[in-house]
Amino acid sequence: MWAHTGTKAAWPKIEALDPEHVLDEYDGPRLFTVRDRDGDLLLAYHCGEDSEVERFLLVPADSALVTEIQTNALPLRAALLGRGWAWIVDRKRNGTLDGPFRVNPRELPEDVLPAEGVCLASEPLPFLQLRLTGPGMAPGSVAASVVTAALEGATGAIRLLAGHVQRVSTISGRPPEAFRRLYDLPAVRFSFGSLTIAFASPLGVGQASLDDDEVLNGVGRLLRQGLDWASAMTGAPPNATPEWRAIVEALARLAPPSRGSVAEVEISGTLAAPNGGTRYLTRDAARRIVEARRVLVADQPSLTLEGCVREFDKDRLTFILRDPNGANLRTVSFSERQYDDVWIAFESDRRVVIVADKMPDGQMVDLAALTFADPDPPSPEPPDSAA
Repeated sequence: MWAHTGTKAAWPKIEALDPEHVLDEYDGPRLFTVRDRDGDLLLAYHCGEDSEVERFLLVPADSALVTEIQTNALPLRAALLGRGWAWIVDRKRNGTLDGPFRVNPRELPEDVLPAEGVCLASEPLPFLQLRLTGPGMAPGSVAASVVTAALEGATGAIRLLAGHVQRVSTISGRPPEAFRRLYDLPAVRFSFGSLTIAFASPLGVGQASLDDDEVLNGVGRLLRQGLDWASAMTGAPPNATPEWRAIVEALARLAPPSRGSVAEVEISGTLAAPNGGTRYLTRDAARRIVEARRVLVADQPSLTLEGCVREFDKDRLTFILRDPNGANLRTVSFSERQYDDVWIAFESDRRVVIVADKMPDGQMVDLAALTFADPDPPSPEPPDSAA
């Protein structure tokens, strides 16, 4: 380990290096924020390790500094040197800390700091990024169901908001595949230290479609409006309007569950925060969303319907459920994961029972479960041997 000439300091009062927000990680957090015992925010940078300790450089921080780092507006070296003072903390392999030692960051060895001009990331901000944290999100312990829920939550939320925006805008006649592209986002990066999924912009958006840009601008506005409300934890509940029903339903797909391994969801990217930064959905925010959802959809309970699957639309991922007399019961939307079950019901002409939730606009229902109402069809009778 490289030597330093720092002097033992009484401040900051730091007892653990528990990351509040991880900005960069590789085999563990490398750049992250942490709070001391007084609640002051610090930026921690992993600047060395050996068989006995990991060494971190701590500098004073605030939300503005974090945003500048995340948006690549401030190189990492400048962020670590610009505050004028810093501390060294060594974390032993048993988790205890040695320090802090006050140091002049400009007197540190050249090679322990990031190179001049290096920023957090060379690529632009993702379109949308989710980072799930919680007690069960350690490397190697992330359940497949958590990954699936995160993927479906992101795409489902955008699908809801895009559908609302498209219905109230002047856009008409959009081909089914063009609408599907808006929410079936390309996943461009996964990280499993704490589950992080980054999505790129929908393919083709911004190249030749002003309609796509109009819808996505509306989606971003609604998402940011909802995140501001959910994370504020104050203020009146939203009004019972179609717009707020769509927002709350979308937030419900992104928020952490009330129990399980995920305790918080960090949401960033140009869709959620065009100027950089991160929004947070905690379990407290999730409870607020649940309460609002209970009020907004109190008159829209789940439906149980029986009929046959008709007019299967593989582009829009919808079908029409009809009764035995051929009357339309509901138009039903479903997910990619439910595609095979719905297709079998459509092809077999067997009656099904579905449980579905009304969509925010009340014009469509969203499939929750599908089962066959009748037993397996009987096997064909053998030919009459007397015939």
